[in-house]
Amino acid sequence: MYFKPQRGKIPEKKSYLTWLIPNLWKSRNFKKIPIANYGKLFVMGLKPTQLISLVKLSESLRNRRFAIASYALYLLAGRKLCLVAVLSTSGQIIGFNQYYFEERRTDGIHEAFIGVHPDFRRRGIARLMRSKAIEHFRRNGCDHISTDVDSSNQASRDMASELGFKLIGGPQGNQEPSLQRLKRFLN
Repeated sequence: MYFKPQRGKIPEKKSYLTWLIPNLWKSRNFKKIPIANYGKLFVMGLKPTQLISLVKLSESLRNRRFAIASYALYLLAGRKLCLVAVLSTSGQIIGFNQYYFEERRTDGIHEAFIGVHPDFRRRGIARLMRSKAIEHFRRNGCDHISTDVDSSNQASRDMASELGFKLIGGPQGNQEPSLQRLKRFLN
């Protein structure tokens, strides 16, 4: 099947590159996310061969096309910046957790999206991926992780709070007014 990624929120080539290149540069010395075995589930860094499966799951969960900038980033640095939950029996990706570096000059990383296939929700998979991400980014020298959570998504807010994330404000920039910014310091 031919995949044609959407240009997403970064319509101009110059804007696309000014986001992509710093992300690739900052991730260059990061270690790969190690594979962790949890019985019938593996949590690992995204392999390039898994990207099409992740795109399909992402588009079904988010009801929008996968941005070309994200496609390029996770193709080139997915093993360092994107966690996937994979069934050991079939190799099916049932969850993913994407990250990118904050644009400001910080040592922080931002959670772009965390999602689990509807058939596998409420089993602790998102919590497991987020916990592994905290461990991975701490080991690689990040000083904090930020995330945006919809104020109506109580389950996601509760999980983030239980993992040490604190509310630091409302929407950032041109975001939806219902989003809340949460941050967890790693030091």
